[in-house]
Amino acid sequence: MPATPSSNGIATGIIVGVTPTLYEQNGIRFINLDTHVENSKQNGSNIDKSAIDTYLLLNDGEETVLGGLYSTVSSTTRAGIPFLRDLPWYVFGLRYIFGSEVKTDTKNELIVLLKAEVVPTIEERLANKVKNENLIERTRKEFDQDLARRRPKPQ
Repeated sequence: MPATPSSNGIATGIIVGVTPTLYEQNGIRFINLDTHVENSKQNGSNIDKSAIDTYLLLNDGEETVLGGLYSTVSSTTRAGIPFLRDLPWYVFGLRYIFGSEVKTDTKNELIVLLKAEVVPTIEERLANKVKNENLIERTRKEFDQDLARRRPKPQ
């Protein structure tokens, strides 16, 4: 669900903000993620909001999980025989005989999965170009061999 502006112009919804900083030491790349995750919704004139602000230090290609953003939704549903369940209370109390109210509390937790991955530089991509061309040709030959094996033999 994308963030949407509320009636007072403030964005609500699931808002994820990540500012990465790349570090390299002794040939090892790691990423510092300055992370802000917010789950908010407008409730009348108020905005209910829960948020996480944290710093994460991940290796290249590593993943992590952020959780703990809980929200509770309460709802009341009236069930029973139509018309009779909706009579006013002073009509012989029939609404209590032919209907009931069910109160439901639903708890939700927002879990965010983050993966840090460094995109190769132009120099690294050019160095791997020859390897990638060989990989494509090798994969094509393997595919052709597999197809030849699976074809029915003429009788």
